Amino acid sequence: MRRVSLAAVCVLVCAAVGLSGCGSPSDEAAESTAPTTPVGVSVEEADLPEVGGEFTKSATLTFPLKPGATPPPSPTPEAEEPEAEPPADAEAPPEGEAPPEGEAPPEGETPPEGEAPPEGEAPPEGEAPPEGEAPPEGEAPPEGDAADLELDPNAVEGAEGAEELDASPSPSPSETPSPYIDPPETLQSKVITEGDGEEIQPFDAVTVYYRGQVWGAQEAFDENYPYGSPSTMTLGRWPSPPIDGWNRGLVGKKVNSRVLLVIPPADGYGVEGNESAGIKPDSVIVFVVDIVARFAQDAQAETGAEPTGEKVDIQVTGALGEAPTIGIPGDLTPPEYVTTTVLATGTGEEIQEGDTALLQFKAVDWTGEDAGDTWASGAGSYPQYIASSTGEDTVNAFSGLVGLTVGSRVLVQTPAKQDQYQGVAIVIDIVAVAPRGEGMSTEIVVGDDEATSDQPAEGDQGATPEGEEGSEPEGEQPPEGETTSTPDGSETDPADTGQ
Repeated sequence: MRRVSLAAVCVLVCAAVGLSGCGSPSDEAAESTAPTTPVGVSVEEADLPEVGGEFTKSATLTFPLKPGATPPPSPTPEAEEPEAEPPADAEAPPEGEAPPEGEAPPEGETPPEGEAPPEGEAPPEGEAPPEGEAPPEGEAPPEGDAADLELDPNAVEGAEGAEELDASPSPSPSETPSPYIDPPETLQSKVITEGDGEEIQPFDAVTVYYRGQVWGAQEAFDENYPYGSPSTMTLGRWPSPPIDGWNRGLVGKKVNSRVLLVIPPADGYGVEGNESAGIKPDSVIVFVVDIVARFAQDAQAETGAEPTGEKVDIQVTGALGEAPTIGIPGDLTPPEYVTTTVLATGTGEEIQEGDTALLQFKAVDWTGEDAGDTWASGAGSYPQYIASSTGEDTVNAFSGLVGLTVGSRVLVQTPAKQDQYQGVAIVIDIVAVAPRGEGMSTEIVVGDDEATSDQPAEGDQGATPEGEEGSEPEGEQPPEGETTSTPDGSETDPADTGQ
């Protein structure tokens, strides 16, 4: 069930993160009620698709055929018709020759004898249309020619000699039978190659490459291999639970494993399918999933992050890595635009624009009411796409995290918006950054005192020295005396993400 407290802050700061075409069928994000015990293979492995391709770079699926059946030909891109050459300058045809097809004869000339005039033009006065052709619409045939017109007796109902017409509709052509065997009726989860990382637990956040196809289809309805960047989602819980075939099928599998999931409608999109993803009702769908990282539900940032000593009017107390307490003085007014203050600096890699960062956060509005708490709600390790704050309509509460380091604790303040909602104060712990980049297979280890990656992002400079302006996103200059993630916020809705 979506928590009301999280929904409140979601209005201000959240952008849904998940797989396109693979999210929960319902608009109401919900924790999965399906079992979360590991799922394996309960059918003959010969009845499952073969998987090809290179880990984290590509995937192919070959479906098992019925005995004696041959697979349909691979789809080929339609050849584009060559563009017609522009006609040469119009010239009158030589005497006695018809003009080119579709062109009228030169003005004042009649078409050669026995040829019809161009479409839509009447024949010259006093001449009948060529044999077998009707006169132009609205004109009577030339006098004396009516008897020469022949009628098909079958074309006129009741005409003498007409044959009785069959009024029954012609049978519709039947669909071509599928050459592939029928898919399994239950969820199948097969490890193609087993990794050496930690096991996925219920309600973890996972970072994956994937390809999805309908059983027997030759094209993917969704995949992220071509983009060279993996996707991150939370299994079975808010804010972006995927379908239950993922929630159940990935539990117990190890990081750096390739997994085949065959998902029946009951664990997929049900009797309705998913029109936006091109999945028909009652379709069985198949995924290849490469697991490159996991983040535990209770993952936390660094407990040993270095406090910056920044002075803020809002009172933030509590140990690093644990849920903070936030107090807003009664005479304090919300800021005019989103501001970001680093309370403690972590030692992990820098967050770059377009990253997916794993966060814990707590928020209260300017009246002191709870506006979201991932520690209390169990949402934990909240995956958030980080957009920059450059340009209009792209500022949100997480924009100011660009350039900060994993393990840091940050205070974000958002403005009120024309009496539509209160200003909000949010304390954010940056737990980790999901792996990114083509072919990257990185297990992120989050410990009590550090959050590191065995392949840090290029350009990672580690901790930001206290007092340096590098803690602000590059290229932004806050007003004098303030730390802010954007110079323009008077008319910009902090809820807009520009996505």
